Amino acid sequence: MKKRLKAKRTSPESRAEIRRYKMRGARLPDVAVIGAGAFGGWTAWHLARCGARVVLVDAWGAGNSRGTSSGEARILRFAYGEKSLYSRWTHRARKIWRDCEAEWNVPLFEPCGMLWLLREENDYLRASLAALDALREPYERLSAVECGRRFPQMAFDDAEFALYEPKSGFLRAQRAMQAVAAQVARLGGELRIGWVEERGARMAAPH
Repeated sequence: MKKRLKAKRTSPESRAEIRRYKMRGARLPDVAVIGAGAFGGWTAWHLARCGARVVLVDAWGAGNSRGTSSGEARILRFAYGEKSLYSRWTHRARKIWRDCEAEWNVPLFEPCGMLWLLREENDYLRASLAALDALREPYERLSAVECGRRFPQMAFDDAEFALYEPKSGFLRAQRAMQAVAAQVARLGGELRIGWVEERGARMAAPH
């Protein structure tokens, strides 16, 4: 026997918030995205680009120091062993970041390269090389002597060798999250800083 779901009544506070929107002549958003980190920010951006009215809410704002997407930098690399799905995601993500850099005129990706130090051939390396070959991502295999010549600031053991990904690098994480949020606003989205303290209460803002 199927159960009939009852619609929850809108709280007085929610109805008051709706009235405030109407009084300002604003249309209610189609979607509310909670959290302006990597997942939330990009979700809001894609929705806004598709024409949705979006409100992006974060307790402390995009790029804040409390979020998992915060900090100055995040590595962007291609070697993931057997997890080649991540390699493909990274390959696609780098193109999107580069396109956004050009469109927004904000430097976000630093292609400084990625150096992996190894002592033996293993399954992780072989699977990584297969993924790099499939994506046509350039890489170099360097001996300890070559590593010492290319990277004199580091000390290498004779038994070591390296995998170098010249087109890997790092993203300027905080700047990137703030740039994405700014583009959501440019596309007509609304940015709000705050949180709901209890069910049915109005959204509060940090002091």
